[in-house]
Amino acid sequence: HIFHMDKFLPGIAKLYGHTGNNAGAQRIADAYWHLWEPDFSTLGVGAAEAAAYIAGASPGMLNLWVSLTPGEVINEPLAVADMRNILLDDSDIDLVSTHKVVFPGLEDTITVLRPRAADGATLMYRPRMRFGEVIMFSTTHTPHSAVWLQGMPNPGRCSGEMRVLMAADLPRARAPARA
Repeated sequence: HIFHMDKFLPGIAKLYGHTGNNAGAQRIADAYWHLWEPDFSTLGVGAAEAAAYIAGASPGMLNLWVSLTPGEVINEPLAVADMRNILLDDSDIDLVSTHKVVFPGLEDTITVLRPRAADGATLMYRPRMRFGEVIMFSTTHTPHSAVWLQGMPNPGRCSGEMRVLMAADLPRARAPARA
């Protein structure tokens, strides 16, 4: 299994010729702004503020992974890695590399962790996850992957992911005035 991070901020910054979490967060906001702007504009939030929410990670960007497998996930559950044992040195291609992923109308990224980066990491997963159960984790700080459980049958699994940007202190949108 190959662990990855959907939005590793230092790696994104480096890929686009910059450094640091703020530059990586700004790149994400710039790439997604054409999709986010209609919603954020109702709250008076601009792209720079959205980037600050991403970089601040409180809570920032979250991934909600849901089991869509009827019954239970028997094999290939989603596992998340405990960051205390992960080597995330984006200057060492043998550990981590960030790549462009191009979709129609969107240039995105993914960061791949080489096996040596995750050696010795504590992996956590929910055994026998049932249909509709959700795991929520940081999109910018949590390596994750499907993992093979030795000795278990593999009837297949189905899942869905939603990535969201959360900001705890956004003002509430005002409802339109009624006549």
